[in-house]
This record gives sequence, structure tokens and C-alpha cells, in this order.
Amino acid sequence: MFCQFSKGRSTMISRESVTLSRNHASLPFLGCSHFHSPLKISSLTHRSTWSLTVCVMDSSPVSSQFNAEDADIHFKSSDNVLFFIHRENLKCCAAGFPPLEFKPVKGEVVPLTESAQILELLFTFVYPKPVPDVKKLRFGTLSDLADAAEKYRVFSAMAICCIYMTAAVSDHPIEVLRYAVIHRYVELVDSAGPLALGKGTELVALSLPTNAVVAWVQYYLKWQSVLADEVYNARKSNRCCPTWDTVYVRIWERFGGKVESLCMLEEIFSILDGKGDGCCSRHLSSWHDQVFNACICLPKLSTYMFPNPPT
Repeated sequence: MFCQFSKGRSTMISRESVTLSRNHASLPFLGCSHFHSPLKISSLTHRSTWSLTVCVMDSSPVSSQFNAEDADIHFKSSDNVLFFIHRENLKCCAAGFPPLEFKPVKGEVVPLTESAQILELLFTFVYPKPVPDVKKLRFGTLSDLADAAEKYRVFSAMAICCIYMTAAVSDHPIEVLRYAVIHRYVELVDSAGPLALGKGTELVALSLPTNAVVAWVQYYLKWQSVLADEVYNARKSNRCCPTWDTVYVRIWERFGGKVESLCMLEEIFSILDGKGDGCCSRHLSSWHDQVFNACICLPKLSTYMFPNPPT
């Protein structure tokens, strides 16, 4: 048999015994149809957001690492590799797999949406064995593993993946921001937010969940207003001498009209390299402080993403 779970519908199994016969029985409330072999579910009361589908198991290849004959639950990857896993290990180490109250008949498997490579890594965390060296993984593999760990609530994998996703924020701010927003890592959202400013508003928005796009645009516009107000107003308020216009133009060129330049103030304002002692140097220092203070007063991205954080 082949047992498929997917989220999206509320299900309930009463304590009354339910038997599915060979006559193509259909249980719409479970999302089940066309059963060709008997399946009996008894003495259960279960309410969740999973739906169940059962099909006949095929002769797919079996993982070389997870193939124990006494394993009591079988999973199938998106690329058709079988994994034989012990139910007790999942109960101890994870909380997000398809409802473990369902006791599949021998020969049933649960198809998952992850590839064999990701499941091979993930299931290592539910057994007493050395875990993968996550820091050596390609970022794409790390990202997929991190999402799978969160999806199935494999706690040790969640912790390790979060550490290395955080370490990758400078090189992959958009991907890390998406991960942090989806899985509600507030501090990581605030770290990735400024780094993602220079990656294009549309590109960032497309990578985020739909319900986070408005929050991202609001955040971006706040930074954009600082660039417009603090940089433009400096020219009107700091005309101490004819030299200032030249200094202003050079600073403006360094800003380049880009919001992300607000994260590089020290580099941009190093134009005089400490050599100026006149009014331009004083005004330049004052301008730097003005822009810096405006930036640090901006609301953090998490305040837009999570306006009502859980207590």
C-alpha cells in the first residue's frame, strides 16, 4: 500500500472502527479514494490538517542508509527512493511528520515532497549517529534541508540549520530572508533586511510569501525616504562655502541614489580621509551623524513582518 499525506483539510477519525474494503471504497472526508486493499483504522480520535491517500507500493529503490527490516514506517522521496524509518525515533526527535497515530499496514509508504538527498540528510538527525557536516553543504542543499527540518519539526536539525543559514546571510540575503520570514526567526529577519535592500525590490518580493510582500515594500519605502530627505536636504542646509558644493556632489555620487548605500556610510563619508579641518569637514561629520541617526531610528523589518509577535 502507498499512504500519502498532505496538508490543507481538517480530518477527524472517530473511535468507531473504520474498514476500507476492496470495492473501491471512498472516504471524501479523509481525501481517500479507490482503495484496492483493506485498511483498518480503529480506536483513534484524531484532528489535524492532514489528508490521507493510500495507493499500492511499487518496487522503488531503497536508501542504502535507511533500510532496516524492522522499520515500521516507510517514506518515499520525490525522486522515488524508499526510506524505512522507526516510528519511535520520529516520536522522540520530530513533531511534524504525518500523524503517527495512523499505523500503516505492512507494505504501505508515505510519499514526501523532498528529494532523496534531503531526506538522507534529514533522517540522520533522528538516529543516534553522527550528523552531516552541514557547513560543507552547498547553500542550495542547506536551504532545502533547513526548510525540511522546519516542515517536519526535526528539532536538532532545525537548530543546526539555523546557525548555518544565519552565517550565510551576507552571501545569500534574499534566500535567508525568505527562510527567516517563513519560519519566524525574528532576529534573522532583522539581520537580512538591510542586506536585501540592494537586491531589487521586485526580486525580494517575489521570493517572499504573498502575505509578507506589503511589509517588505513598507520597509523599503522607509529607507528610501531617508535617502531622499537626509541626502537632498544636506545641500540646502550646509552651504558654508563654495567648496561645499563640490564635496556634496562627490558624496551624492557615492550614494548613487541607491537605498543600500545607507548601509555603507563610513565608506561613503571617507571622502576627506581625515585631512579636512575647515567648515566642510565639520559639516561632513555632522551630515554623516544626521544620516546615521536617521537610519538607526528606522523600524526593524520584523515590526512590519510580525506586527503582533507571539508572547
